[in-house]
Amino acid sequence: MRGRKIQIGKTSITLYARHRAKCPLKSDNSGIVKCDCIRWIQYKDGTRETTGQWTWPKAESEARRIVTKNDAGPAVATDPDEYTVERAIDEWIAERDKDELHNVKARHLTAKLLDWSRERGYEFLHQIQKQALREWRTSHWKYKNKNSSSLKVHWSVLLTFFNWCVENDLVKSNPCPSWKGKIEPTEVVPLTQEQMDTVLAAVDLVPGWPGERRLRYGHSSC
Repeated sequence: MRGRKIQIGKTSITLYARHRAKCPLKSDNSGIVKCDCIRWIQYKDGTRETTGQWTWPKAESEARRIVTKNDAGPAVATDPDEYTVERAIDEWIAERDKDELHNVKARHLTAKLLDWSRERGYEFLHQIQKQALREWRTSHWKYKNKNSSSLKVHWSVLLTFFNWCVENDLVKSNPCPSWKGKIEPTEVVPLTQEQMDTVLAAVDLVPGWPGERRLRYGHSSC
């Protein structure tokens, strides 16, 4: 890893751009690359943590603050077990904004996830377990059609969020259960003969319809 080598007191770190998949400069690992990807810190022992910044000056300033905080000398990278749900969501949304991705569903659904996490007392990402998410989906995600395609689309947004968390070493595995339900078409029930007779009788009562139109509608209903 090339990045930008920085000495802060007795601590040496590497500040680098963690390129997004769509970054046009992702092959450039130098410490001067001019992209808007988030900057991360890597310590000598290989541990890493985000600066939460997208420009070199702000990232370096934040890195120095992290390393020297509390005048404790070398900083310890943020333990993934201490990564909050809210922080992860904020960083994911910010990264998507940088990629100019459509974020309406992402914001809405991660807001639902955050509200649910708070209701369950889950502050940190590692507290969210697959079974809890499955129970939430089964009991709280209600749609007119039990196997709604909307449910599948919405759940895929959360699946994408947790995949991002895995890729960024915030959780060891994706706790989001995959969606395996089939999208069943809505059953079409034909009208009974009595209902058909009612419809045909109603045609004669429509005011302003010419005879030809009334006759044509009557034939199409037979």
